[in-house]
Amino acid sequence: MAVCCICGKEKEDHLVILGKSVCSDCEWTIVTTKAHEEGYKHCAGQLKKLFDSWNVTPTPESAE
Repeated sequence: MAVCCICGKEKEDHLVILGKSVCSDCEWTIVTTKAHEEGYKHCAGQLKKLFDSWNVTPTPESAE
């Protein structure tokens, strides 16, 4: 069991990104939610925090 970094709930099924857990429910939400739909900003904000905590910034090659 692990605590999801998006919803904060303890779940058994999870994906690990940069050492943090993302539950299967949140993973599905991230994959299927369109940018204009409810919940997108929350998920995007939580993922931004995750990547910011690792100081991950796009390289010029990855921005193409």
